[in-house]
Amino acid sequence: MIPAMAQKELPYHRDNLERDLLKHAADIVKRRGIDALSLRELGRAAGVSRAAPYHYFDDKAALLQRLGAEAFGQLAAAIRKRAAQSTDPSERLRLGLRAYYDFALRERHAFVLMFADILARDIKPKPGAIPFAFSSPEAMDAFGLMQEGVRDWLGTRPKDGRDPDLLANVFWAFTHGVAVLALDGNVKHGDPRRVLDAGLDALMT
Repeated sequence: MIPAMAQKELPYHRDNLERDLLKHAADIVKRRGIDALSLRELGRAAGVSRAAPYHYFDDKAALLQRLGAEAFGQLAAAIRKRAAQSTDPSERLRLGLRAYYDFALRERHAFVLMFADILARDIKPKPGAIPFAFSSPEAMDAFGLMQEGVRDWLGTRPKDGRDPDLLANVFWAFTHGVAVLALDGNVKHGDPRRVLDAGLDALMT
């Protein structure tokens, strides 16, 4: 029979270990990329048995799914924090999209994982939202922030019949595209940030 104190401490220990494993997994991906991560390598890096990670993740795909959700959560937090620097809808939209770009360049391997085909996209949005599935609630939240930013910005402009959801995709596609080109060194201009800002100027005119 497990002593009462051990029974109380066991869930806390498990929660800590799971969080520790996720931190080590994120570090492996950040330093060495997705291919370097395995559950056995994770156990070694975390200083536990090679079998320990299997208590929390069925396989590598399940682990990557969790890491993708964590990364999208960090992206959403970055967008919120940057957008909060202004109360002007136009500037908030710009700041949020710049935060997206900066996150991509700062967290290169996590960014690649977030949009990799290996993540299952089976989270359905609420009725009335864009009818596309997401890989996690965190991913839906991050995109929802861009939708919200576009809607708030459009609300300050004369009504011209433009679809805010379509525009959210346009802003996202442009910002994402510049980030990917910048990561690969393929922007045909000296400073990708200037390309981003010039494109946002054009989209918001």
